[in-house]
Amino acid sequence: MDEFYGIDFGTTNSAMVSVNKSGVITQFGDTEGQPYPSVVAINKTDGKVHMIGREAKDNRESLRDDFEIITSVKSILGTGKTWNLGDRTWHPYEIAAEILKGLKSEIVKRRRVDLRDATIAIPVGFSTIKRKDLRRAAKLANINISAFVSEPTAAVYNHFEKVKKWGKVAVFDWGGGTIDISIVEIDDGVIHELATSGMPLGGDDLDHKIAEWAHNQIMRKSPKIVNQLASMSPEYKDDLIVKSEWAKILMASQRKSEIATHKHPHAVPITLDNKTFLELVRPEYDHVLKELRNTITNNAKCAIEEIGCILMVGGSSKILGLYDRMVRDFDCEVLAPDREKADWDIAAGAAKLNKGSGSFIISNTVGLILSDGTFFKLLNKGDRVNGDKRSIEFGLIEDTDNARFVFAELKDSRFKDTSPDPSRVGYLTVKAFGFSNESIKLNFGIDEDLVLNVTAKSSNKSRLSEETWNYENLTFVYKLPQ
Repeated sequence: MDEFYGIDFGTTNSAMVSVNKSGVITQFGDTEGQPYPSVVAINKTDGKVHMIGREAKDNRESLRDDFEIITSVKSILGTGKTWNLGDRTWHPYEIAAEILKGLKSEIVKRRRVDLRDATIAIPVGFSTIKRKDLRRAAKLANINISAFVSEPTAAVYNHFEKVKKWGKVAVFDWGGGTIDISIVEIDDGVIHELATSGMPLGGDDLDHKIAEWAHNQIMRKSPKIVNQLASMSPEYKDDLIVKSEWAKILMASQRKSEIATHKHPHAVPITLDNKTFLELVRPEYDHVLKELRNTITNNAKCAIEEIGCILMVGGSSKILGLYDRMVRDFDCEVLAPDREKADWDIAAGAAKLNKGSGSFIISNTVGLILSDGTFFKLLNKGDRVNGDKRSIEFGLIEDTDNARFVFAELKDSRFKDTSPDPSRVGYLTVKAFGFSNESIKLNFGIDEDLVLNVTAKSSNKSRLSEETWNYENLTFVYKLPQ
């Protein structure tokens, strides 16, 4: 393979990056060089996709009457949500597939090659059912997911040379739809994710806020415009929100920006300056920085002083004034977001991990509590996840018609208030004859979605008597490539 691909499948925007064997990185997004908007417009009458990506986002208000505008599908993967449009029922994974197809088409246009394999970055705590739905979406787009990796791990790896000297790092990932904060510990190339938090506050919210302000200024200067923004034409709203987004982006590198819309004959251009912009976004800055402090002290149970570095990634992290606030409020190293690359940091880290092949390592020991009360280990803390399946045979000690397995997990003792005894996490009952020479065979392994799958069957029963148990709450650390 000459190119290795990574995807940041985002709530509001998605990004794809490739890295070649020489380490050269290429960014793939929309036609304007921005991340690909995770927006799909589907015709309400015939159920067919009409627009996706930037075109769908920039025209969503004017399309709403005739088209279903589907956004933030990442947040509803794995749910029972459906859309009945025309004679077709759409599911979240099918919408996700359209976004992945749109991203993939950009590679075909520019490289004239077909993307077949990628590592996808997902949030910490992304549930098993969401991961399975994302795999279904990728399969529909004819993309093989070589591995999942957490978003903060991808971000850290993309900047590893800068952050590896610090014991604890706060990853501040502010995108278009959400703010995601993770506290990670770096120990000899192993990433321990200590805590995470998030909220639905992103760049899109700022765009709408700026658009509301801009419309109010336009009304002041244009007496013939008397309606609030919500009552203006869809074309006007679309255009003003788009222009407000670009003004927000430009404010990071210039002192003022003009917001002008031609979708109303009486609308006059207005100017947004630095001072006004910072006043507009100050409440949101206060909110996200409060969330950062809370994640450190309450979720990760660390002192603020323990954080050696704050890593700022995501498109909204480069907005004017945020870095300065971060430096003022936190007494640690703050890595400023790269103006050209912050939107692509996570996808770039995923691509590099696709090239370098890191590995998940089990962070808690999982085993069985036997009839005499002893703890029998099945998976040991520190074991690498490699897809292997194992088998163990157990014998019955009494004449019974069933054998019951009690699964337990021994938590990582690195965390405070952790019990020294294993905690019971599940049970599996298998039919048996109870003969003294009867054995029960237990098969177990961790699948590609990081789920522990267990099957058990008596040697004296047919395969139809095989019972299964799945454990989705395994915890892992990530060993970065050497």
